[in-house]
Amino acid sequence: MKFADFICASAVRAELQARNKEEVIREMTLVPLDAGNIADRDYESLVTALLKREELGTTATSAGVAVVHVKHPGVQRIIGTAAVCRPSVHFSGQDGKTARSVRFVILLISPLDRRVDYLKILSWIERRLQDDSFCRSLPRLRKR
Repeated sequence: MKFADFICASAVRAELQARNKEEVIREMTLVPLDAGNIADRDYESLVTALLKREELGTTATSAGVAVVHVKHPGVQRIIGTAAVCRPSVHFSGQDGKTARSVRFVILLISPLDRRVDYLKILSWIERRLQDDSFCRSLPRLRKR
């Protein structure tokens, strides 16, 4: 598996304007909205679902990468997007004590009925995040 299997080059944002976790989620959710992969009517419920997922525990890693993800009835296929945060954005858990500085964000949205594929992609991402050179290369990502 590779990023191109679930994130196309047009879904990569070289620099987000967002300055906090909610703004990151909102800005990144605009990518599939603008591409026609989610309906206008689903935007707010998707943002709400992503923020609720973050309340369960931060998706940020110690490598400075956040993998924001959710299953949602408003999508028909697995959608991925990625972005670089310059400057970095603080992601924190519900307790506010697990704040992590994030430079790269992956957003993954799955239909409710694609559980196995969704988990395979999350597992692949998790394995790749164990590779230090992979993590160091992410902030240098550019839209092609």
